[in-house]
Amino acid sequence: MRTVPHPYFRSLMALSLLLALAAAAPAQSVQSVLQGGDIGIVTSTGFWRLRANLAGFAPVNHVPASAFGGLAQLQGAAIGWEPGSDSFLVAAGTSVYRVRILSTTTQSVTDLAPQLGGFAQLHDLDIHPGSGALYVRDALTEQVFRFAPPFAPGMTPDLVLPTGPGIAAAAVDSRDNPPSVLVATGTVVRRLPLDGSPAIDVAFEGAVGLDGHPQARNRTLIANRTKNLVDATSDSPMLAQNLNVVGLCAPVVLGPSSVAWNPIDKRAYVFASDGLNPVCFPGGSSINQVVSLPSALSPFVQPEILTNPFDSGITGTDGALTLVLPDFAFPAPYGFGATSPTSGKVFALDCNDAPFLGNTGFELELTHGPPSQPVFLLVGVQPIELALPGGGTALVPLGYSPLVVGTTSAKGKLTVPAPLGTNLPAGFSAYVQAMALDAGHVLPSNALQLHFAP
Repeated sequence: MRTVPHPYFRSLMALSLLLALAAAAPAQSVQSVLQGGDIGIVTSTGFWRLRANLAGFAPVNHVPASAFGGLAQLQGAAIGWEPGSDSFLVAAGTSVYRVRILSTTTQSVTDLAPQLGGFAQLHDLDIHPGSGALYVRDALTEQVFRFAPPFAPGMTPDLVLPTGPGIAAAAVDSRDNPPSVLVATGTVVRRLPLDGSPAIDVAFEGAVGLDGHPQARNRTLIANRTKNLVDATSDSPMLAQNLNVVGLCAPVVLGPSSVAWNPIDKRAYVFASDGLNPVCFPGGSSINQVVSLPSALSPFVQPEILTNPFDSGITGTDGALTLVLPDFAFPAPYGFGATSPTSGKVFALDCNDAPFLGNTGFELELTHGPPSQPVFLLVGVQPIELALPGGGTALVPLGYSPLVVGTTSAKGKLTVPAPLGTNLPAGFSAYVQAMALDAGHVLPSNALQLHFAP
C-alpha cells in the first residue's frame, strides 16, 4: 500500500537537523592528513599507506611489525579506518592498535589493549559507518566482539556474538535488517543477525575477505583467495557476480586476500597477494598489488592498478586493506522491532535507497505491521534505547509530535514516499522509527539512521 507523504514530513526532518546544528558547538575536524582515496594496508611485516590519486607510486608511512607490541610478525592482521580521523585501527595478536598518521613519514602507534576476559587471537576488524562501533573477530574463542566508541585502553565489549567453528573472515553488515555480522567459512558466507534469529545464507562460496555494502541490501563483497574470485553477491545465495574479469581475461588479480567496497566510485578495492595475471597484464607479476575492479563488466571500464606492477614496495604475506572515504549517503537499520500479536512477525522499517540529497524517489518501507492500522513516525537527531511498558523499545527520542504517515494494507505493509530535497545538511543524520497500534498496544518497529550526502 502506498500513501501520500505527510505534508510536514520533509520539513520536519530538515528542521530537526537544522536545530541540532544551531544548538551544537562548531565541530572541530580531527582529519587533516588523510584524504579520501587513501588506502591503509597491513601485512605480516607491518603497515603501509597508499596516498590518494597516486597510482603506481611507492607506499608511505611504513610501520614495522615490531611496533605492534614487539611482535615478530602480524599473522592474519586486520585493518580499518576510523571515520573522520587521521587514524587506522589494526587488530593483531591479542590487541588492537591505533596508528595515527602525522605526515607521510611520521606516525604514532597506541596499544588499545581491550579487556576480553582471557587470551585472544584477533583477526578481522570492521567499523560500522553509522554508529562507529568496532567489530573484531577472535579466532581463539570463535566470537565477534563489539566495542562502542571512543576506543581506549581497557575497553570492554558491549556485545559478544558466537560465530561457530571454521570461520575464516568476518565483517559488519550495516545495511540489512536486522543488523548483522557477516561471517565466512571455506564454503559459505552467512549473516548472523544480532537479534538472535537464525543465520541467513548470503552466498554458497567461501571467503578469506569480506566487506558489506553500506548502501544496497543483500550485497556483500567476497574475496576468495583459493579460487581467485572477487564476487558481489545478489538477492539469491545461488547467484554472484565475479568482478575479477577484464575483457575475456580472468582472473585479473591473483590471490585476493582482502576486499573493500568504495561507495563513491562504485569499485571494489582488492589486495592481490599473488600479484597480477600476466596474461591480462603482460609484465606485471609482482606480489602484493592493490587493484580497483569496476562493478560493471565493460570493455570501456577497466581495472586500475594502484601500486607499481613491477614492484609494489609492500612486503610480507596475508595482506589486508581499508579505504579512507569522503562522506557518503547511507541508511543503517538499528535496534529491533517488536513482534506483532496479530501477525506474529517482527514489525520492520526500511527504505528503498540511500538518502542522497535530491533523491526524489526516496521511500520508507514498512512490513509485517498490524493490518489496516494507522502508522506514526518519530523523527529525531540522535538514537536512544528506552524500554516501552507494553514491550519493545523506543529508539528515537520524542522531540516532536508523532506524524501520521499512512495506514497499513491488509497484509501489514505501507510505503511512504519521502522525496528528499537538496537543502538538507550534508554529512548529518536523521533517526526515524515507526509506531502502530496492535491489539491495544503500541507496536514499535526497528529504527533507521538516514545519513544525508550528495
